[in-house]
Amino acid sequence: MSYEEYTKEKILKPLNIDLTQSGFRLADVKNRDDLVYPGRTVRFVYMIYPSLLHISFFIFPTYPAGLLRMLAHDLSKFLRMLMNNGYPLLHSFSIIEIKKVVDDENICQYNRANTNNSFPPSIQFGLVWNWRIMDDSRRFICQRGTNLDSTHLMMINDKNTIEVIILSNGNRTLENQFSTKVYNTLANIQLMLFDCLESKI
Repeated sequence: MSYEEYTKEKILKPLNIDLTQSGFRLADVKNRDDLVYPGRTVRFVYMIYPSLLHISFFIFPTYPAGLLRMLAHDLSKFLRMLMNNGYPLLHSFSIIEIKKVVDDENICQYNRANTNNSFPPSIQFGLVWNWRIMDDSRRFICQRGTNLDSTHLMMINDKNTIEVIILSNGNRTLENQFSTKVYNTLANIQLMLFDCLESKI
């Protein structure tokens, strides 16, 4: 069984993810207009940085390491699976291992005074996911990713009651002030959503 077939049969189908709207290749997706196009502003980036490696729309050399394309609604099913102790994909022991900090030490408290007000807060790493501790001592398990002209942030509160996903065309690939501002803006939006949703529970 190929990697793609395994992914479809053992991961996507059990999570009830629409197979016509997900896949590793753009050709796998029936309606491409439903996907976010992470590159509408890329031509301007190439004007500023002409030596930057050009990667065409959804063409990545790292296949099959990642970049599974799907709708945001379907992406949320992965987070719900994590919140439901792995059901229907993983055993609850696997979720415990995913959430465990790698060095198995206590998660230290975050001190913004030591960071010059820069994001992100204190981070402890687990298996694929990491823990973020905010200046108000709230903890979130999260995962983030970025490539040219697209960034995503996914977080679940430590009470395991709320998930928030932010998908953006914000560029975080360049090491400059703009990249930092993009990330800080997205993270602040995400935290405001948690503030709003937690007040409703």
